Amino acid sequence: MRGFPDKLILGLEIRDKVANYVGEKIHSVRCNSDGQLCSNTAIIRSNAMKTFTNYFKKESVRIVTKITSNID
Repeated sequence: MRGFPDKLILGLEIRDKVANYVGEKIHSVRCNSDGQLCSNTAIIRSNAMKTFTNYFKKESVRIVTKITSNID
């Protein structure tokens, strides 16, 4: 298994179109790998800048990465 099998991965995205696109990609990878890949990955449509602290306890997040895209 590749990636980060022992970590939970959560994407927070404010744009509907991008959140739906990423959700479909995650679903596609899960289906094509019989659930072996991306089983620990999810996306939530949310404003990360406003709600980040509502999802995670203090000091529970190891890495935060900002990724920008041109999907609109």
